[in-house]
Amino acid sequence: MKEKLKSKYTLNYFMEIHRAIQTLGSTKKYLDKEIDWAKLTDILDSIKYTPSAGEIPNWKLLVVKDKKTRKEIAKVSADQLWIASAP
Repeated sequence: MKEKLKSKYTLNYFMEIHRAIQTLGSTKKYLDKEIDWAKLTDILDSIKYTPSAGEIPNWKLLVVKDKKTRKEIAKVSADQLWIASAP
């Protein structure tokens, strides 16, 4: 007998995330406001459900909270200065 996977996430939760991903645009202006860690981890967790070639995830994620480090990353990222202002 196959055991059902138990999850804290409901179908409605995933449908909301799916709808958000479908309507998402490219944001390059941010508020100078701290992001709630629980919300950020939910967002990062949802990434594992995005499609990938051959269903083999090919990404690494790194959360950079230090503003100076984000400025340095922006400089070495083809001057994508919006990175420095991301929360």
